[in-house]
Amino acid sequence: MIRPLLAALLLTASSMAASPAAWLRAGRSEAREGSWSKAEELLVRAESEARLLDDPSLQLAARLSRVNLRLVALEIDSASALVPTLPRRWLSTADTANWLLTRSRVALAGDQTREGLRLADSALALSLRTKETPLRASAAIVAGRARWMNGDARGAAKLLKKARRWTDDEIQLEAAALQLESHLQQTSGSPEKSLRAIRQSLDLWRSAGDVAGVLAALPQRATLALSSGDSSTARETWDALAEIARGTGLPLQAIRALEASAKASPDGAAERLRLANQIRQESGLSIDTAPLAGEPSPP
Repeated sequence: MIRPLLAALLLTASSMAASPAAWLRAGRSEAREGSWSKAEELLVRAESEARLLDDPSLQLAARLSRVNLRLVALEIDSASALVPTLPRRWLSTADTANWLLTRSRVALAGDQTREGLRLADSALALSLRTKETPLRASAAIVAGRARWMNGDARGAAKLLKKARRWTDDEIQLEAAALQLESHLQQTSGSPEKSLRAIRQSLDLWRSAGDVAGVLAALPQRATLALSSGDSSTARETWDALAEIARGTGLPLQAIRALEASAKASPDGAAERLRLANQIRQESGLSIDTAPLAGEPSPP
């Protein structure tokens, strides 16, 4: 009984070693579950194996997934530095679109909204030349978010409508679309619709087991609560974000959330700020590295 099991395990390990695509899938799966260090390890392996097998497409995909890990951790400078130059060798249109889309996310996370919009528009234009509808949906959502950040709510709404035609009922794409809808409803002065959309988004992220998605949606939930005068719910939401971030090893996310919680309500504020400073010291982050909480980059 032991020998067949050992043989199966060795066969699995051998097949993964020979397949950067398997390492990439495993890394992305670990990332969805919030196992950031394990995800990084697997994605680095995928990138290395792809390089050895001379597969620039998979090598790029692994690198871009590593960039996304930095964005989840709010390490914007690190994410920007990790974005590769586009290889001169031939890549598919979809590969180039994904590269542009990642660059757009990095730019938007760094408040470079015009550059983020330019890159997202370029990614969307390329995605329309492919048959990959999920890629089109992702590009439309990010481009819509970029338009909203640049004050073009009408343009963002048009792109949201297009994105929903391309989601193919993928839970994470639906959740991301609902996040954008929440922002647009808030901008249009419909707080109840905005709240309903972000609640639905959070439900979908949780049902998909996507920790990064939950972390990205919780700030909007807290912001809506605070804008309606519900400081208690805002505090509880920021505390929930801080607990997830701390539990999964994202110190900057935890610090920002705790500071936002302290700002939202005076109840227990001193203790939250003390804990934020403790995390800052334990992680080696400087005060300047962790400004007051803001919404993470879009998924």
